[in-house]
Amino acid sequence: MLQDAKKAELKQPYHVYARYELYQSKNVRFYKIPDKILAHLGLNENSDPFNDEGGIN
Repeated sequence: MLQDAKKAELKQPYHVYARYELYQSKNVRFYKIPDKILAHLGLNENSDPFNDEGGIN
């Protein structure tokens, strides 16, 4: 993500909205999107192709 941000010439701090908050620093701020909002958009962990727990390798 940081490499992509640099290539796009984005300025810090970076604000990232995601299902999980994996990383925090003074330059990267993650904000958790509530599951209720994701479900309203038709997104859930069981149908997420990027979910490692689904048994897809």
